[in-house]
Amino acid sequence: ILCPIYFAGEKMKLGFNYLNFAKEIIKNSRVKLFLIEDVYHLAKFLKKNMYGKKIVIGMGAGSISNWMKKLPELMQ
Repeated sequence: ILCPIYFAGEKMKLGFNYLNFAKEIIKNSRVKLFLIEDVYHLAKFLKKNMYGKKIVIGMGAGSISNWMKKLPELMQ
């Protein structure tokens, strides 16, 4: 699952493109990749695709911490 990626205040042009990044992940790792727009889509996706008690780990910085805290409530 690939959530949105935001700049962390960098001033330089990195030439980063979210969709191209996703395509490269798929091409180089041969995995199924799901693009998620926001915490609500993440909760909906997980609720639909998770069975039983599972652990969800969010990696990154910034808003992902808040997303992880909201997930249990949003998945009810």
